[in-house]
Amino acid sequence: MEKKKQEIGTINWTDITVPDAEALKRFYENLIGWTSEGIPMKEGDNAYEDYVMKSPDGKAVAGICHLKGVNQSLPPTWIVYITVENVEKSLQKALGLGGKLIKKYHTKEGKLMYVIVQDLAGAVFGMAEPY
Repeated sequence: MEKKKQEIGTINWTDITVPDAEALKRFYENLIGWTSEGIPMKEGDNAYEDYVMKSPDGKAVAGICHLKGVNQSLPPTWIVYITVENVEKSLQKALGLGGKLIKKYHTKEGKLMYVIVQDLAGAVFGMAEPY
């Protein structure tokens, strides 16, 4: 089955970063009926797992992450990721309009993968190119 490419301007993902991702994972498993799949992470020599949360039918619907490693600067709130045509251009436009950069994430090859920005009202959101 071919995966559909995200459309520009749509929300394509949501996740949350918290000090105790394991406890929050269990909360949503019990509340909503989500299941989880661990994603291996590493901070220095310490290995841990963040989680992809899945609906009862197995569809990936959200992420729950530890406040560690690349996620250390993120607030404990659900962050939506909006699909944009070009992350770097969208970031520069956001900054020009008064937004504030919270985090940049690059691939191992150095390509800008996504950014997290704070808007004028203080809300935090991400922007990513279609994948």
